Amino acid sequence: MGNLLIHMRSRAAPGLLHATLALALLFGVAPVALAQTGTVSGIIADSKTRRPLADALVRVEGSEAFSRTNGRGQFQLNGLSGTTVRLRVSRIGYQPLTTDATVGAPPVRIELSELIVKLDEIVVTGTAGEQQQRTLGNVIGKVDVSNTVVIAPPAKLQDMLSVNVPGVRVIRASGAIGSGGITRIRGSGSLSLSNAPLVYVDGIRVANLDAVPSEAFFGAQESPSAINALNPEEIESIEILKGPSAATIYGTEASNGVIQIITKRGKQGRPTFEAKFDAGVNYLQNPVGRYDPNYYISALDGQVHSFDVLAFNEKYCAVAAHNCPVSPFTTGTPIAMGASLSGGNDQLSYFVSAGGSRDEGYVSYNWLNKFTSRANISYRAPGDKFKVDVSLGVVRSRLRGASGFQPITTSILWACNFPGCEPDYSNGGQDSSTTGWNGPGHGYQFYRPEDYNHVFAYDDLNKTTASVTIRHAPTPWFRQHLTIGPDYSNDKSSNLVERVPNGPFFDLSNGFKSGAELSGVFFTADYGASADWAVNKTLIATSSAGVQYYHKQFDRLHATGQTFAIPGPSDITGAADRQADEFFQENKTFGVYAQEQVGWNNRVFLTAALRGDGNSAFGKNFKAVYYPKLSASWVASEEPAVAKLGWLSQLKVRAAWGRAGNQPDVFSAIQTYRGVVGHGGIGGVTP
Repeated sequence: MGNLLIHMRSRAAPGLLHATLALALLFGVAPVALAQTGTVSGIIADSKTRRPLADALVRVEGSEAFSRTNGRGQFQLNGLSGTTVRLRVSRIGYQPLTTDATVGAPPVRIELSELIVKLDEIVVTGTAGEQQQRTLGNVIGKVDVSNTVVIAPPAKLQDMLSVNVPGVRVIRASGAIGSGGITRIRGSGSLSLSNAPLVYVDGIRVANLDAVPSEAFFGAQESPSAINALNPEEIESIEILKGPSAATIYGTEASNGVIQIITKRGKQGRPTFEAKFDAGVNYLQNPVGRYDPNYYISALDGQVHSFDVLAFNEKYCAVAAHNCPVSPFTTGTPIAMGASLSGGNDQLSYFVSAGGSRDEGYVSYNWLNKFTSRANISYRAPGDKFKVDVSLGVVRSRLRGASGFQPITTSILWACNFPGCEPDYSNGGQDSSTTGWNGPGHGYQFYRPEDYNHVFAYDDLNKTTASVTIRHAPTPWFRQHLTIGPDYSNDKSSNLVERVPNGPFFDLSNGFKSGAELSGVFFTADYGASADWAVNKTLIATSSAGVQYYHKQFDRLHATGQTFAIPGPSDITGAADRQADEFFQENKTFGVYAQEQVGWNNRVFLTAALRGDGNSAFGKNFKAVYYPKLSASWVASEEPAVAKLGWLSQLKVRAAWGRAGNQPDVFSAIQTYRGVVGHGGIGGVTP
């Protein structure tokens, strides 16, 4: 498969034109007057992406003057004396930089280089509250999504995880639009239970099904993946927990790892409007040369001959009288557009976005229409003692699957495999124009590309995720947080094979309709608190404790109907043979944890934690399960002896040990008896 993508993005701020004219007048007409103000201003940007950096700290060496960059990376220092000053610029995750600037000169542009190891970067995944990377003995993978989507927009969110985080693999079944893959973090850990990692969005657990059951993929070994419903344009970063500490914070279902998705927030500064437009093509490269030819034994000479159904149709179907498509493949034209508005002040910030897309595959009946929107609001009280983050995301999509019966590729592989492939020359060649590959099948043994005009496979998804996170720090040594919110999803899918007399779809040619509706509900409540204790000037202990409650529920209804009374479409009610089944699953987890961390000179950290979980699937004879964890971290590069080495910039030594598990799900227990439908429709039980 090949694709070509054109990606355009623009940013603007209200009043930008007026501000630009004012600056031009100020710098161009009155440079002498500007110098007298004692001001240095400019922009701080990333040296790789050239994007402005917010929250960078700019200090003037030898004075107390400093400034922080706003959402557009701008800073301004006032009240400076002299003609030049030395600036020191720093930001978490970037190499500090020192440079000279002329007082009263035009705005300067300073670019910072990103650090490979970001020891001071704050992480929230797998930690009891926010912690710096330097304190962790376990590894946390991170993807800077906001910058990555600018450089190389991914087709699916799973693709971004697979190529950016070591140890994370996504196993794809096909390249069909709407299909997903199986995500594995450091391989599989269970032979019978789920191996899918947990997925969180802004601290709220969401549906993490690797393979969502969908009638739109009725005839294929593929399914959608729940994580791909999210829009990368709304995401700031992704943190992936791969170590044993997953169970300490996230409980008995976290042994397969945790994917924490952090959406974008508004930053201090004037309102910023950003818009993007993507367009491209999606096609299958060299389809004729991609598939091997088939072979048959000729009735004329008894020899084995090859037959390439795609190459044959390029010539045969080019004749208008034959009324067949030259190729089963087409060129899709995916497009996407979206916009966002963000901004705020030092107390209230906002981020609002909306986007729509149409993704088309390399067969005409495979496409995905999607609409996403998000609204995030953050409030910060003076002094940072009280913070509130509110997040709301909505996804609406409609997919038409490429394998409502079976992928057309299977028919290509089965072409001309059985007797009847070769035209019939037994009567002097008089039937050679209406039999074999010259007949109605034009080389296909079973279903042809045009037969998919009678197959309609759809999947409609409605998803809403909301979260509220409250952080409270009444004193410098005590802090607490509460995160609460639901995730709702409703996936309604259907598959219709119209009744076609003497049709090519085997028994389904008599008419077939299936429908399914899968509803999922997740609810998360998470409270944690931490307290710092200064044993002495160099030794600080941090005690943390928390309690969590998770609830998940799946409800699925499924029905099928076969054999319609008349040709054409119908519904399940109009089928002669109807069947239905129902599935319901509910699971609840209540857990508590305690953690103690000791830090020495902000370089050496030792952490011990214990978590206990109770789960509704454990049964009355098994009350709870406990998961311990031990870890150590040493920032060796900050030791005085090591810091003198000019060739070594950063060095961290870490180690972690822990226990994790995966709970049995509902109905996983060995059942003595279960209900079945017996002979003649009478109810019964079976061992």
